Amino acid sequence: MTEKEANVSSLNDALGFRDKQQFDQMERLATQQYLKNEDPKACTLLYIALNKLQVLASLFKISKDEKDKPLVAFLSRNIQDEKNKAAAMKNAYVLIGRHQLEFAVTFFLLGDRKCIC
Repeated sequence: MTEKEANVSSLNDALGFRDKQQFDQMERLATQQYLKNEDPKACTLLYIALNKLQVLASLFKISKDEKDKPLVAFLSRNIQDEKNKAAAMKNAYVLIGRHQLEFAVTFFLLGDRKCIC
């Protein structure tokens, strides 16, 4: 089993997925959330849970809201780097201060990948 397959397998276990069908359903749900308003923030938590950072970065890249553009660079970084984990945690606390709780959870998950992988 490759490292990527092991990560996906542990992610499935952590999220309670019993099989690939449930994982695919979650991915379809994330896609539907995005297509509803074409707002990448609506599906951010789902894509982070699915460990689909590149897909999420692409959605922010094509977003019409200019405030979303800095997230493209952030999501393209190596999140395994301690400096980037610290930045994600810092962003999470800032978002809590702004009462953007769902988005804050996303950054907490990015800051500590151990909790979902």
